Amino acid sequence: LARTRTDYNKAQYLRIQAYHLQHDANPPLYMEALALLEQLLTECPEPTQLASAYLQQAQCFESLRSIEKAVEAFQAALKADRQPTGVKTTAPLEFAVFVARNGLRKHYREALSALDHAHMLTLFPIGGFKLHAAIALILADQGKKRQAQGHAKLALAAAAVEDSGLRNRPTVGLVGEIDSVLLARLSELAGA
Repeated sequence: LARTRTDYNKAQYLRIQAYHLQHDANPPLYMEALALLEQLLTECPEPTQLASAYLQQAQCFESLRSIEKAVEAFQAALKADRQPTGVKTTAPLEFAVFVARNGLRKHYREALSALDHAHMLTLFPIGGFKLHAAIALILADQGKKRQAQGHAKLALAAAAVEDSGLRNRPTVGLVGEIDSVLLARLSELAGA
């Protein structure tokens, strides 16, 4: 880290190392990943890395069941995502799914508003799945069962797609394994 020349390189290095601690360590080392992300945010807050760093931070907090800290990190990710100097992330989709899955009613409006900026993220089935799954869960919790049913069906249809349409990368952007609780809930709503 001391040999890196720019804040961009330092920030990218810290974020990538945090990602590996978060996803590749067995068991995942969320606290250690959070420490690296905090170092990035305080020592080298490179604008192109902020949205991704906050998103990773939110995911770590969610895994640790620190819901309020996760909300704050997601909100920071969304703000950084909207900056012209930042790199666009999947923060709008991830935030909406997080809010819906955890039944955070006071954040429903914010989550749905975030989805208004996520339509470019739905070019692949995984994006469409997350968009429609989040909307279905929120609408169902608001008592709008018929609308929720339509979105649940769209989410499940996106999950069933087996080919991305890309000749050399047929599995890019596919849904993959779905959390069993979420799958059961969407199936229940789709059949309602």
